[in-house]
Amino acid sequence: MKLFVTGGAGFIGSAFVRLALSLHKGSAIVNYDKLTCAGSLANLDSVAEKFLPLMISRALVDQPLPIYGDRLQQRNWIHVDDNCRAILAVLERGRLGHVYNIGGPDVKDDLAMAHSLLKIMGKPDNLISHVPDKPGRWKSAIPLDQGLRQTVEWYRASRTG
Repeated sequence: MKLFVTGGAGFIGSAFVRLALSLHKGSAIVNYDKLTCAGSLANLDSVAEKFLPLMISRALVDQPLPIYGDRLQQRNWIHVDDNCRAILAVLERGRLGHVYNIGGPDVKDDLAMAHSLLKIMGKPDNLISHVPDKPGRWKSAIPLDQGLRQTVEWYRASRTG
């Protein structure tokens, strides 16, 4: 079996790849994870609610740019062409069973990215609209400190040698 898995660098995706490799011995699996891409709106029409298409299309017609929640969600941005070059490089030279998490040096939170877009577009910052998080969004049940303690305990208990 040959698989090209995208989105598998995270905990769940990498667990899927390990499971697939254990269940299908001899499989050829390459695991690739793109982060966040920037590129032509024509390439993004099917994902109009994604951050960049939404922000750009609304700013073009002077509509408010909704920035949800605490406005500080960070993303690692790479251009869609760089992402495609990375996919090709992984397909041509990637080692089977390895995870390739592609990113770059450009990490910006949503609010900073919205400000950057407005500056490039010559639009006023007052188009930014701070709105409550979308209703019905999933919320974690385990507080970060508790989860960190559990994770450290798991490593302590699982340590060999």
